[in-house]
Amino acid sequence: MKKRILIVNNHLRTGGAENSLISLLNQMDYSKYEVDLYIYQNTGSYIERLPNEVNLIDGKVDKEYFLPFTEAIVRLALKGNFKSLIYKLYSNFQTKILKNNFDQVNSKIMLKLQKHNFKKKYDVCIAYKHIFSNIIVQKVNADKKIAYVHSDYISMNLNPKYDSPFINEIDTIATVSEGCLNTLIKVFPELESKTVLAPNIISPSLIRKMSMEPIETYNNYEGLKLLTVARLDVIKGIDLAIKASLKLKENNISFKWFIIGGGPQEKFKAMVDSHGLSKVFIFLGEKKNPYPYIKNADIYIQPSRTEGKSIAIEEAKVLNKPIVVTDYPTVNDQINAGFNGVVVPIDSNGIYNGILRLIEDPVFRKKLSSNLFTEELGNEKDINIFYNII
Repeated sequence: MKKRILIVNNHLRTGGAENSLISLLNQMDYSKYEVDLYIYQNTGSYIERLPNEVNLIDGKVDKEYFLPFTEAIVRLALKGNFKSLIYKLYSNFQTKILKNNFDQVNSKIMLKLQKHNFKKKYDVCIAYKHIFSNIIVQKVNADKKIAYVHSDYISMNLNPKYDSPFINEIDTIATVSEGCLNTLIKVFPELESKTVLAPNIISPSLIRKMSMEPIETYNNYEGLKLLTVARLDVIKGIDLAIKASLKLKENNISFKWFIIGGGPQEKFKAMVDSHGLSKVFIFLGEKKNPYPYIKNADIYIQPSRTEGKSIAIEEAKVLNKPIVVTDYPTVNDQINAGFNGVVVPIDSNGIYNGILRLIEDPVFRKKLSSNLFTEELGNEKDINIFYNII
């Protein structure tokens, strides 16, 4: 008899956790497992990459709730959905005024707004982001409950008081890197005995195959192509990237910096426009297949203020791209500075100088790519770690 598994996540838009989830689902043996995937928002370019065997469950949270604040308030009011409107106001107050963590605040709100009745009994239930431990603890009947931590708990400024009532009820906590594991145990030492390392699944053969798909607009530009794949968020350092691109422009360097990722563009686009960068700093939006863009880039840049274990960096490594990455706490889990990438301070000057070094030293740039070519990348076999956990 197949083991019944429920996985809970917020959406399937482009993002590191979502990418790793799709990779995991595409590696699973469906002769042994029956999988339901529950998401709050039935949106995202990765929906098309779901295996046919996965049963997708829509939490049916009103889509207007997820719009930018002012637009959401207007549309929810016109629609007469005052419950969602009040929670949108509450979220804004908690995150903008009281400065509480956005994801933690909204994980509690989603619990109130979702409309699915969890009637099925499961063998295993997984909160693919640990912030959704609340829903699997309070709503789901399962023999075993697992939560994944994809980020550096301390660097993300998460509040343990939000998580502890739920995460203490979880049977196993999986985290994706040694750095994430260490900081998690530092915050929750009582959870050490049930915390395990479970790296994100990366398939080099699939990445290389998908990177061969043709793309048009991006390839029409023949100059220096810089690329970042990230959610449009301050945490991901998009503002730092914009400031670094201004320095490149001021120093008469010919380039275009492309950004792939979803999220609110408005404030970043306004920043780009105010600096006169609209022709060189280009938002491409979400791409269900970012690999041809990575393959055809000259330099890959990850300007993040913090990461757990960046999927995008692993993908850039598979495609042998010279990488510039900021010195966030877990960076050494992925990058050996000077061997397979350039690690720079977390500021626009550092990012600019890292890019400039690769532009001015093509021999070093080629050396980074060559070193990546010799690295043993990919970990499809780590699906067995997942099987052991469940």
